[in-house]
Amino acid sequence: MWYKKISVGKIVWVANGEKPVPVSNFSASLSIGDDGNLKIVDGKQRIIWSTDVDIGINKTVALLLDNGNFVLKENESGDFLWQSFHFPSNTLIAGMVLSVNSKTGERKYMTSWRSEDDPSKGEFTNGLVPQMPPQCFVWKGSKPYWRSGAWNGMTSIGIQGSRPSYFEKYTLNYNNQDGEYSISFDTYDSMIVLIALESNGSLRRLTWDETAKEWSSSFESINTGCDVYGTCGAFGFCDARKSPVCSCLKGFEPRFKDEWSTGNWSGGCDRRTELGYAGNFSGGSSLENKKKDVFSKVRGVKLPDFSLDMDFDDAKECEEWCLNNCSCLAYAYVDVLRCMVWTSDLIDTQKFLVPGGQDLYLRLAHSELDDKQKTSIIVSVSVVSGFIILGGLTYGFFRQQKAKQGLRKVSRRAMDLDGTISKRRSRVNQGNEPELPQFMFNSILVATENFSVTNKLGEGGFGTVYKGKLIDKQEVAVKRLSKMSRQGVQEFKNEIILITKLQHRNLVKLLGYCIEGNEKLLIYEFMPNKSLDTHLFGQLRNPLPSTAMHVTYLLRNCIVLKLSSEQSFKKMVIWISFGYMSPEYAMGGIFSEKTDVFSFGVLLLEIVSGKKNTNPCFHEQSLNLVGYAWQLWNEGRVLELTDPELVLSFCPSEVLRCIHVGLLCVQNNSKDRPPMSEVILMLSSGTDRREPKEPAFVAFGKPLEHDPQALTGGLSWSAVEAR
Repeated sequence: MWYKKISVGKIVWVANGEKPVPVSNFSASLSIGDDGNLKIVDGKQRIIWSTDVDIGINKTVALLLDNGNFVLKENESGDFLWQSFHFPSNTLIAGMVLSVNSKTGERKYMTSWRSEDDPSKGEFTNGLVPQMPPQCFVWKGSKPYWRSGAWNGMTSIGIQGSRPSYFEKYTLNYNNQDGEYSISFDTYDSMIVLIALESNGSLRRLTWDETAKEWSSSFESINTGCDVYGTCGAFGFCDARKSPVCSCLKGFEPRFKDEWSTGNWSGGCDRRTELGYAGNFSGGSSLENKKKDVFSKVRGVKLPDFSLDMDFDDAKECEEWCLNNCSCLAYAYVDVLRCMVWTSDLIDTQKFLVPGGQDLYLRLAHSELDDKQKTSIIVSVSVVSGFIILGGLTYGFFRQQKAKQGLRKVSRRAMDLDGTISKRRSRVNQGNEPELPQFMFNSILVATENFSVTNKLGEGGFGTVYKGKLIDKQEVAVKRLSKMSRQGVQEFKNEIILITKLQHRNLVKLLGYCIEGNEKLLIYEFMPNKSLDTHLFGQLRNPLPSTAMHVTYLLRNCIVLKLSSEQSFKKMVIWISFGYMSPEYAMGGIFSEKTDVFSFGVLLLEIVSGKKNTNPCFHEQSLNLVGYAWQLWNEGRVLELTDPELVLSFCPSEVLRCIHVGLLCVQNNSKDRPPMSEVILMLSSGTDRREPKEPAFVAFGKPLEHDPQALTGGLSWSAVEAR
């Protein structure tokens, strides 16, 4: 399909781009078949393309309307049975609609051509995402490639120089009842305007210039590298006027410095100084000596993705809410849209090259502000500090050399004690002893370089984990239990015995242990792919391409713990981390398959939301994640639980099904929870329509009276490697 009166041909719609008619086939034709459908057939009457709708009658007629819509309608009633406007090619013309339905998942979107002269499907698509305020996206495959920014009722605030046009009118609608978002445009007078998705992924607005007899471009989405989605990674800032174009937002530094220096900015940036979180610190709080967080103003930018809409009438209310909400990382107050806040990584922040853009208020620790005052102090003491630094470096050099000599002595002493640096086996197994190698403490000192800070992998409530290298070059992870832990030696050995009985390809392997004085150490295999929790909740967290895919993986590969009924509940170590503990197990030590179901239900809700059940951000509402999901379910807003990073790829019905199943799994009474066999069936087919009851532990609080330090946290997701 093309414009009839325009001399420079511009094809705007193709029916059979994926299956062209051979050039040699001169007898191909378009006709209405006996079943009433439009068909393209070749000379041998083989169907090349068809409208393929279930009509039931053959009294149909095809019309090319004045607006360019090619329709198939019933001859008597005039009802449209099929129309080309519902199947866009690479071009959007006036009257054509792009849409997405948040309830059914149905989409109408543009698809690029493979090349300028090949109308088969290319690798880019363009359409809407089902969120408020709405945005237009271009995807390269399944990944975002460009976005328009939020729609303010007249224009998209993320497009540089964008302003309402006098010659065309864009309309964006949202039908709350049907769950459908749609966008279209109309032109005034006889102007011919179209939006084309080029084969390189750039959107162009083209207008026919009758005087010059050519198509003129008034907008192109990709002009610089900064226009490509997320060029600078999380908390990165892109400015095309600078070289390099990427820098970190104020208060942040490159996550991977070596990669950043080579021009690979995808790793993004990390915060230098942790936030104080609360806006008001009360007396007696451990934070009482900390100063309030502050906001740094970033002027004239394309606001980051994944904003949340808050109903506040002025900027001051917006600022106060953000300051007093532990999850809020930034805010902006925009005309019409009003208060916008961000509670997840700031992605795709870009400096506008032309006047305009919005002001972003970035939340920082107080110490990150007042750089001018800090500079004046530095200048005033620069001479003195120079001598101090020089003396400190000299002193530090000699101390470092001495420390290395000490480590070498420790290494030699460890080797003398036992032919190797690492192992002293304990195979006697008298009573209740672990059947694992027992490492010498000095050998662990050498392997971890005296528990060097540079080898620190992480820290939790029960100890710190360090990376180490044994004499045989094997890399290990050493968990050094906190000296404040009340766990005794025998309890520690019981834990080791239980861990050794667990064998699974995704469960990190325990290689040995160390007990010496007050030191209690666990030596694990090193996990180069990081742990599962870092991929679900941490810095390595990536947008999940398909919730169903991850749920299916977990169902097929989930680790189910069965504790021996012969063991006394009072003597055995509590293995299930707090956030995954069922009420019957927490209160009475009763363990069954339904205990696993409860834990799986919590995990299911965590995957959908991208948040941990024990996330402290829910504390303000005295809720945990399960309680928050239940509240949204009752209010009919349960899709708001969805992780913002899933917005571009999730099917709403799938996510709704996951939340539904998750709430059924965390029922207070174990009898109300479905068995795992039914859980699999419900997730795959959605057959169960039972309404969930109020789940267990809706209010945030510790279900046990035990001291938290007495809990090992056992099989948390940090013990599961992402393979």
